[in-house]
Amino acid sequence: MVRNWTLALCGLAVGLLAGIGLGWWLASQGQTGQTPAPATVADGTRVDDRTPTASSVNRPKVKAEVPEGPAAASAPVQSPPPGKADLPAPDSELSGSVVFDDGKVAAGLRLRALPDVPDPEPLHVQDTWDVERRMDHAAAMAKARFDAATETTTDDAGNFVLAVHSASRYQIRCLDPRIVLVAGSNVHVTYNAPTRNIAFKALRLVEVSVDVKYEDDTAAAQLTLTWSGTPLFLGSMVWSAKRSKFLLPAGKVALTARLPYDPGTEGTSAFTLDTADPGPAVVVVLKRPVGLTITFIQPNPYYQDVGCALLAEEHAKSVSSPLLVISRLGRTGQRMGSHEYFFKAPEKGNYLVLVHVNSAFILHRANLAVTGDAQNLTIELQAPKRDEHMVVRLFSPEGKPVEGASVMMALDRPDVHLGDFSLFAPMGAGEYWIRRPEPELLLHEAFVPAEESTLSIRATHRQWGTVFKRVAFSEKETDIRFGGVGDVTVRISNLPADPVVNVVVSVVPEGAATVREMGLSHFQERPASAPTAPGRSPLQAVTQFRGVPTGPATLYLYKRIGVGPSGGVVLASKAIQITTSGVEETLELPSLHDLVVIPDAPLGRLDMTLSRGDGWTTMIKLEDGTCVARQLPEGDYLISVGGRGMMAVRLPASGPVKFEPKPAHALRVSRYDALGIYYRAGLRVGDVITAFDGQALEESQDLRALRREAAKRQTLTLEVVRDGKLVQVVLRESGWQTPFAGGEGLSGIRTR
Repeated sequence: MVRNWTLALCGLAVGLLAGIGLGWWLASQGQTGQTPAPATVADGTRVDDRTPTASSVNRPKVKAEVPEGPAAASAPVQSPPPGKADLPAPDSELSGSVVFDDGKVAAGLRLRALPDVPDPEPLHVQDTWDVERRMDHAAAMAKARFDAATETTTDDAGNFVLAVHSASRYQIRCLDPRIVLVAGSNVHVTYNAPTRNIAFKALRLVEVSVDVKYEDDTAAAQLTLTWSGTPLFLGSMVWSAKRSKFLLPAGKVALTARLPYDPGTEGTSAFTLDTADPGPAVVVVLKRPVGLTITFIQPNPYYQDVGCALLAEEHAKSVSSPLLVISRLGRTGQRMGSHEYFFKAPEKGNYLVLVHVNSAFILHRANLAVTGDAQNLTIELQAPKRDEHMVVRLFSPEGKPVEGASVMMALDRPDVHLGDFSLFAPMGAGEYWIRRPEPELLLHEAFVPAEESTLSIRATHRQWGTVFKRVAFSEKETDIRFGGVGDVTVRISNLPADPVVNVVVSVVPEGAATVREMGLSHFQERPASAPTAPGRSPLQAVTQFRGVPTGPATLYLYKRIGVGPSGGVVLASKAIQITTSGVEETLELPSLHDLVVIPDAPLGRLDMTLSRGDGWTTMIKLEDGTCVARQLPEGDYLISVGGRGMMAVRLPASGPVKFEPKPAHALRVSRYDALGIYYRAGLRVGDVITAFDGQALEESQDLRALRREAAKRQTLTLEVVRDGKLVQVVLRESGWQTPFAGGEGLSGIRTR
């Protein structure tokens, strides 16, 4: 009973604070199923009007988590919600009148004015609470608002006066659950005192029983039910066989049922509601459009996020990696359930059916001739193969198998920013299979793993926290044991008086992929008081990380250089040992410098960009025509203006730098090659192309001309500088011309 009261009060608090439309109000009616007449007790008071008791709010609380170690002293103290004694006495009024929608006077209606009660606890503090503590707080806030409410009854002329306090805002409600008050076209309007001549329209609600089924008379499952009618706006509710009775306004009403996963399947029923008659039983028939239904038969356990797409035959024959072009050339079906997809009226023709997992790899291919009529296709998917995965076995600190964890894997190469391999299947008994990458299906050339690369595995569990382990790429399986977690407090010395932005503190546990973890916010500075993106807020003098795995780790202080795949420029680092009792460390911020550049000519609409490594940013244009980039660490940078060339510069500079551009004379293979063609041809990320068929690249005009000419050739010999050595790469693939001619994956640079 205690828990039921608490849940009810939580719902009341949420509902009272969020009431901004009749659609929401009616939706809340639909969630409760049938709405019977209010129950009464011996004193004649209705149950829903009784004040929540202290026992229903102040139930035993679950002990809150208090951080150990350095963070204990700074743990926030919960402020109690205001009690009845804290509430100000009424000193003003809300007054007005109520009439029914047919113009009759609404006499004898019980009204309640509910105030907005300020929450003493900020949201970022509440975000740190467990569920039990949040429920208790929500119930206490609901009780505080209830205690501050005032009530009245409309007189014979439908007039009312509510005693309120002038410092609060109030919502006026009718206590009859079958009547809702509307001001204009809005419900639950908030008023400041004093407010007079409030004109309410009282809408009578009628209970409607709704049944939804398909044309073949089979029952429907849970779906969305929307209503439309006068005089109010559209509203929506969740319908199911157990939640089939709703309160709707009298008058002309149209009900439309739609499946949330299939907007094309719907049904509508129109009718008129009269308060003089009992609520009708309405039947809505769902009609599915003509199309193709594909059903999967899959083993258990299996992958999550299994998808399906159609690729026209002409597109399937023209691309080497169909998965890469699904988003542009394919057709994605509507998910009808975990094992079914529906394609509405696909054009006649021959198609390739692709069953994939999260657009990462293909599970099944099938050829299909679409007739234009209703079709059904059943595909039986094969069980996952062990040798296509990294097998990870997880154990608790006591050595017991761990269920309910999530795992991912990342290629740990310091020169490559790589997405996660997070597609896994829990196989039971603490065993998880992570799908290995398939090079021919990967989006980026840089994803193709080198044999000398290592893999970083990350496992997370709600009880045991996070643990990392680094293994060789050739490994087939590994065991990981969860340990303890600790807090890390990082202090920054040499912090100037002016705010330092885009400088970030990060902690990387041993075994983690360094570039990946530096760029993520889990173990990265993000003050609760600054809800902006990580790295955007000013650098803090003290940064705290909680729940970091115990053991060796590295602290990083780094500067973000605009956008780019790398984590930024490392300013300082320190190896640390994390324990369950916590650790405190200090990093020194090195001197940062501003770069001011004087353009060689007015820029107009052009931008001046600054780059270092893989990071680049647009410099700020000042009113005097100069460009500036602020708070940069010392080192070498490249300044460029589109079409004018580029210039190398080193910081710190003695003063403003005059831009003296030089044309690019080489092409660098970037880390993003959309189709992986350069890799298959023999090129690698970081290669610098200096000549085509013996002709050196000297000027930007020559460079563009040579690229256009090269696109016409069947073979092309490139002179490439790789790791300081000159090598030759011969391109013989027929498919390289188009992306090469378009410049995909290549950027002009200077090497001298």
